[in-house]
Amino acid sequence: MVPEVKDAVQGTLRGSIDFSGAGALTATLLDNLRSRGDIRLENGRLRGGSFLGEMSSFLGQPELRVLSFKSLGGTFDLQSRIAQLDIALDSSRTRIKAQGTAAIDGALKLTLETALAPDVLKGVSLNSPFGRALSDENGWGVLPMKVAGTYSATSFKLDSSKLKDQVKDEVKAKVKKKVEEKISEKIQEKLGTEEIPAQELIDKSLKKLFGR
Repeated sequence: MVPEVKDAVQGTLRGSIDFSGAGALTATLLDNLRSRGDIRLENGRLRGGSFLGEMSSFLGQPELRVLSFKSLGGTFDLQSRIAQLDIALDSSRTRIKAQGTAAIDGALKLTLETALAPDVLKGVSLNSPFGRALSDENGWGVLPMKVAGTYSATSFKLDSSKLKDQVKDEVKAKVKKKVEEKISEKIQEKLGTEEIPAQELIDKSLKKLFGR
């Protein structure tokens, strides 16, 4: 049987779903069931349920038990009792991206990227998982996680490999910025007091070479 999903969802629904399948018995029908779709909810709210409860407890953010959103949706492709999911939630305070599989028997295997807005991040305890989160270019704290278990007994853990990638990207970005600053300083020294940005100098050189 398809497990009961207790999370309450409100919002304006848009999208399309295709179904196909055959079989007189429930088990046969579920084996042959094929469905795919693109579903979007706008200006709604998601609340309750084991999934949100466990996630909010793991992150130490009780307010995540109820999520008001501008948009929630994505695509799914169900066959052989397993659905491939690509879902995103967007709000002014929280952004969540989920990819992976959800089975008809309730089994979950997802990667989850959760982001908190800068004003929410200020109140986060350093002892919580978000204490290890890195900020993106807009100041949002981004935390990658892995989700396993079932709809009714969900488990969360940090995605250590993606956390390492985040750190590497952060270091690269800082090094690149420092290098650009040094190059710009050297160019300005060569130019003297005339203030011509490095990019403008490069553009002028390219124009001389290629005539545009």
